[in-house]
Amino acid sequence: MEDSNLNQSGNTEQEITAEGNEDTQNDTQIDLGGTLGDTYDTGIPQDSGREQVEDQGEEEEEEVEEGLDDNDFQNADESLNEGLSMDQLKQYYDQALMEHTKLMADNYDLQRKYLNYLLSNPTEIREEERPEEETKALFYDALKHIEGLREETVALNESANTVLSDVREKVIEKQEALKSAKSHFEEYKLNISGNSRYKQTERPIEDGLITALMEREAKKDEEIQMRRLKNVTLQTALAKYDETHKKASDAKSQRHQIDFEQLKIENQTYNEKIEERTEELQKLRKKINMTVHVLSHFTEKLEFLHAANGELKEKLGELERETASKRDMLANIKLERDRLKVENQHLRQENGLVGNEELLKDFKERRKNLNNQKRKLYIVQQKYAAITGEDVSEYQTKLLGPGGQEGLIAGAPGEEEEEEEDREVEDEELGEALQDEVDAQAKTSGK
Repeated sequence: MEDSNLNQSGNTEQEITAEGNEDTQNDTQIDLGGTLGDTYDTGIPQDSGREQVEDQGEEEEEEVEEGLDDNDFQNADESLNEGLSMDQLKQYYDQALMEHTKLMADNYDLQRKYLNYLLSNPTEIREEERPEEETKALFYDALKHIEGLREETVALNESANTVLSDVREKVIEKQEALKSAKSHFEEYKLNISGNSRYKQTERPIEDGLITALMEREAKKDEEIQMRRLKNVTLQTALAKYDETHKKASDAKSQRHQIDFEQLKIENQTYNEKIEERTEELQKLRKKINMTVHVLSHFTEKLEFLHAANGELKEKLGELERETASKRDMLANIKLERDRLKVENQHLRQENGLVGNEELLKDFKERRKNLNNQKRKLYIVQQKYAAITGEDVSEYQTKLLGPGGQEGLIAGAPGEEEEEEEDREVEDEELGEALQDEVDAQAKTSGK
């Protein structure tokens, strides 16, 4: 029974310490709320805001130091009287002070960041410049709000102090009951151990052994108490870790949901891109099929053209051979043409009237006239000789030439001369036709 009372008393001590920690945490949270509330209103001027933050920080430090000077040292003395060592109390005090300084530093950092934000972005907080009266009204409202918050904090501190005093009285009562129970239990153990004997020898147990066992039991109790305190701290830390883990898991689940929505959107965009790529791929496949068909058509056409080209090459060879033979013939014809040209030139030089029909006609007419005149002159000379009896043979020989009258008769243009002239004209026409043919063949061979 006494062991159970001890355990219950140890648990009550742990609960009291935990409640005290919670009260201190509430106090710090109340102070922090008040400081943040002081700097939240945007109607306060910037310079006064900075001074106000610094003054509030100094006041909070003074309040903390004053509170620690009176109450905490009294609690330390009481807890020391109740059984906690001075080292443990100092350790708890150092931990609380470190936590308080950390929270104050975080508070100062947040206030400084907020003040810098107000200084750097005044237009975002208040879009239009407010008049002075409105600013003063806002300032007084803020002061009233701060005063109300301070009164609330004072009331909360008073209620917390009353609750704390009640709890401390209960703790003191329970600790006194615990001390009395411990003393009764130790007396009971001493009485029993003094009357106890060894089982085999029936000798009483030595006092030194009993004291050693009592000391060892006291050490075990202290160790159990330390372990319980450590268990409480670990449980509070575990609760904090669970809470942070829960918050982190909630945030992570929200983040996962956001990531899932983001992935859905990205997946949709990727599906659209895949559809576009598949359409492009189908177009490319159609294009490839078309190019394959066109290529096969071109290959067939190329084979056909190769065959046609072979046939044309054979024809070209035949034409080249024929052209070579024609060229040889053309060379011979050209030589013949040149010979005929030279001969024609000689003939033209000898007979200038050849080829000119008008001159030939004129020459024929003149020759006819000349022969007629000679004939008339011959007749007249004969008449003159008959009349006068002179010898006109010399004149007739000069007139008629060596042939005399026969030459005059032969000198008249007859059928033989006309046939010869016609033959010359035909030869000339034949030469011109031959020349035209040679020129035409030369042109075709040149092409």
